Amino acid sequence: MLIKGLRTFNTLTALIGALSFIVAEGRPVLLIAALGAAVISTLMLRPEKPVVLPRPALNLMVLIATGSVVLRVMARNNEVVSELTEFIVWVLIIKMLDRKIMRDEAQLLGLSAFAVIGAVLTSNSLLLGVTLLVYTPTVVISMVLLQLGLGVERARTAAIDAKPVWPRPATSGAVRLVPSGTATRSVIKLAMLSTVLSGMLAVGAFIVTPRTLVRDAMGGWGSFGGPQVGFSDSIRLGDSGLLQSSAEPVLDIRLIDSEGQPIRETAQTLYLRGAVLDKYDPTTGAWEKYAPSDPRREKENEYSVVAQPGTSAPVVQNPAGRLRITQMVTFRRPLESSTPLFSMYHPVAVKLDRQSRVDTPRNTGIPLRNGQSGMLGYTVESRPDYTDPTDTWTTPYALPGIENPFRTGPIAEEARRILAEARVPATEAERAPGDARRAAQAFTDHLRRNFRYSLEMIAPPSGVDPIENFLFTTRAGHCEYFASSMAALCLSVDIPARVVTGYAGGEFNSVAGHFTIRRSDAHAWVELKLNPERWETFDPTPPGDLPHALRASGGFFGWLKQIYEAVEFSWIENVVTFDQSRTTPGDEARSREWDRSIRSFAQNLFSKVKQLIPQQGIARFVGIFMLIGVLALLAMVLVAIYRRGSELLKRHFGLLRSGGQNDLDPRLVQLTRFYAELLAELRRANINKPRWQTPLAFARALQHPHHRVGEITLALVERYYLIRFANHTPGPNHDREVAELLSELRTILNQRAFSPEKPPAAPRA
Repeated sequence: MLIKGLRTFNTLTALIGALSFIVAEGRPVLLIAALGAAVISTLMLRPEKPVVLPRPALNLMVLIATGSVVLRVMARNNEVVSELTEFIVWVLIIKMLDRKIMRDEAQLLGLSAFAVIGAVLTSNSLLLGVTLLVYTPTVVISMVLLQLGLGVERARTAAIDAKPVWPRPATSGAVRLVPSGTATRSVIKLAMLSTVLSGMLAVGAFIVTPRTLVRDAMGGWGSFGGPQVGFSDSIRLGDSGLLQSSAEPVLDIRLIDSEGQPIRETAQTLYLRGAVLDKYDPTTGAWEKYAPSDPRREKENEYSVVAQPGTSAPVVQNPAGRLRITQMVTFRRPLESSTPLFSMYHPVAVKLDRQSRVDTPRNTGIPLRNGQSGMLGYTVESRPDYTDPTDTWTTPYALPGIENPFRTGPIAEEARRILAEARVPATEAERAPGDARRAAQAFTDHLRRNFRYSLEMIAPPSGVDPIENFLFTTRAGHCEYFASSMAALCLSVDIPARVVTGYAGGEFNSVAGHFTIRRSDAHAWVELKLNPERWETFDPTPPGDLPHALRASGGFFGWLKQIYEAVEFSWIENVVTFDQSRTTPGDEARSREWDRSIRSFAQNLFSKVKQLIPQQGIARFVGIFMLIGVLALLAMVLVAIYRRGSELLKRHFGLLRSGGQNDLDPRLVQLTRFYAELLAELRRANINKPRWQTPLAFARALQHPHHRVGEITLALVERYYLIRFANHTPGPNHDREVAELLSELRTILNQRAFSPEKPPAAPRA
């Protein structure tokens, strides 16, 4: 029953380990495979003789999984952790079907732990946190049972390998071991205590450990797979296929107005800018950010600042504007070391949760953060009415030597036709103040009325520009086509225009009081410079196809969804991105002081150790050897302390019984005292029972020149088992029979010389 319980718990642990990655990455095929393997494994695992699949079939499955992961890593080399973890999960599923010995169970536990580690590296969702809470006690119980199972397996092996000196007849009245409920409860108590203590240790380390020492070591690893709608800092038109829309939350944002009051509703769409693209390459159909040939020229146009944790840092030299909106942003997933700080137009100051360098190009106004990868939270102050009279930048096509690809051709002709219908002059020289705005509105209305939003991408014929194909052939596409066409029409009539990518819309969560931005909210729109001092936002995509911010999901299920996302946001904000920026100034100072103290201690310790080692010759070799010896001795002491502590802990919870058995019922202790006397008599004769061996296995494997020593030992051990584990009530002659057997054993062991006698037909009861 111990082996059966171990395998059952191991199957559950492996299933939860696989489920953690499935929750993190959303792989339904893995879920079906894991459940199927768990069911098949349960049916195949008979306690005495488990059935496994043929070895060639198992090897073939591993080979297929290996080939699959190699191909996927080669195809998407930026998702190595995700693909390798999926490979581990596949091996874990296959291992469920190959479990003969305890070593297989140990390998299954190890694979489940690696699957959990991979899941943590690729996600930080609330569901994953809940899965880990369930996984922790199950894996601890499995480890405890595994140690007991290894002992049972070792005892069985020793009993099988033991070869008696003389033939021993079968024992009359076979002993049937009945598992004790106390042992089961002891295992559970030990596992629960270990879980609680490790949890307390983890919480304490989480609170006091400086984030800068351990955070984000691998936080940038992860995966965003598949052709899905999502933010990109570049646009390449002309692909084919069907974009998938994902409702996965990307970030949460709280808005605060100039008076410090939270903004729960707004009459306009929330646009969070992430990238500005102002140059188009008609040969590739790609929009890109203009980069001058001289890098120094680009650096001169940037405003750089090193932002300290929790301190507001300006990102422009002269912030102008009366209106002020503060945005508190928390990302749901780890980010790369270099990432844009999404914000409303126009940011003037930022506050981050860690030290970072922030570069803000003057012509785009989008802060670019460079620092540690991992989770990120920040606050941005924006001025919607921002103006800069000194900003003379329009588009790169205003520079000498850069040709405007839209000045002539079908797009320019279409722009003039649209403006003629709207009675707006097509040339800049003929336009009066306000005509440029009317022209932009005419282009917007034309695109919204006559074109259809679609996530189906249709590649243009060879040699045809994707924008022209959209305007004159397909007349359907996603937001990048609408924004690109709007910018092209404006540039063709000398209206400064550029494409902006980021997020638009969002859903207001009334439970948490913030806006949730999803992957499907990724959007592209246009900014036009109709006023020499500022850029203005125009969105030609039909409004019915835009995600609507400000409108919460309705109905009961919508309310439940908001509650779940509010809890998940709290998880992200208070656990995943817990840092100094969410503490008081005093806490920040103490945390920084703690950080400096740890670093100083480590540096001083290293320098002192280094001073003890000579720097040259044989003396240096001897010094290094002595240092290794000291470290090894220290490691052995720590291992000894750990083993002794584990032994005391297990003994306290009934997993190891002391010689006196003080934790048992006094009557039971009295009835089984003869077993301790038996071991004492054997020890006096230099016959010691190994600690790892069970009493019954020891008695059966005992070899002695006098056959009665083994018979008496086996008889007393069987009697001990009946009383101790089978709740057998001894007869009235129990004490006398035990005393006689012990006296006979003592007499035989005290003889210095004897001759073996022929064993009787049956052992003494």
